[in-house]
Amino acid sequence: MKQNTFIKIAVGVVVLILIIAGLVIFTSKPSEAPEMPAGQKLTEEQVLSLLENDLPGGCVPDGVEGEYSSCELVFEEGLDMFTGEISWASVFITYDGLYDDSVRASRIEANLIYRDSKWLVNSITETHQCQQGRGHQDFSEELCV
Repeated sequence: MKQNTFIKIAVGVVVLILIIAGLVIFTSKPSEAPEMPAGQKLTEEQVLSLLENDLPGGCVPDGVEGEYSSCELVFEEGLDMFTGEISWASVFITYDGLYDDSVRASRIEANLIYRDSKWLVNSITETHQCQQGRGHQDFSEELCV
């Protein structure tokens, strides 16, 4: 009998703990993103400046007549797991509607690192998507025909 009572009390305590934990989880405010140190925050202008030698005329969202119909620049910054400060960024610049017989779109993928108070290009890869019937339809480093 005493063992039965002990089990009921233990189960009751566990249930109570789970209820309290659930309330804390579901009623707490979501955590906000940490403030990015101003000197490290990467801007679209910085990205374009860093990659200017590798881009065909910048990145104009509405395109450039005779070159491409649209351009999209997307980047994401990442925090160093030890310091909690911004230390890297992945950049994707996609040119779509290229005025080219075989290449439909081109994508620049760049990895940037933040070292010694400045952004540096770590690596750049250019991939292509072929026009229908001219090769691969996914972005690939393989050339179109």
